[in-house]
Amino acid sequence: MKHRMLFVIATTAVVALAAAGVAWATTYNTSTSFGFVQNPDGALGQINYNTGPNACRQGRKVKLFLKRAGRDPRIGADLSDVAGQWEIDHNLRDGKRYYIRIHSKTYGYPRNTCEAYRSQALKFPTGTP
Repeated sequence: MKHRMLFVIATTAVVALAAAGVAWATTYNTSTSFGFVQNPDGALGQINYNTGPNACRQGRKVKLFLKRAGRDPRIGADLSDVAGQWEIDHNLRDGKRYYIRIHSKTYGYPRNTCEAYRSQALKFPTGTP
């Protein structure tokens, strides 16, 4: 009986030590502000701070698309800076609707993930849906 008890305690200790050394990957949501400026025309925004660590805000590729029937053409792209800010300058057309996409990103060990994001389409220059 003592040997069985010692075996259970030793096995439990090994499992506990192994679990303590395991790093768990984390997945973070992505969100951003999104709006328009005029003269020169462009879209701009900032990946929100509640998105997660700096790695989820910095260096994210943001793409701007024109919403239309069929395939939506890509209008431009930018990489977010250290503060998560991005800006895409382009000759936008009044009354047309645009949206942005941010691709997912993995970083570090374990492979943490910043989720992809797609905004709703907004009408230029008012920014209304």
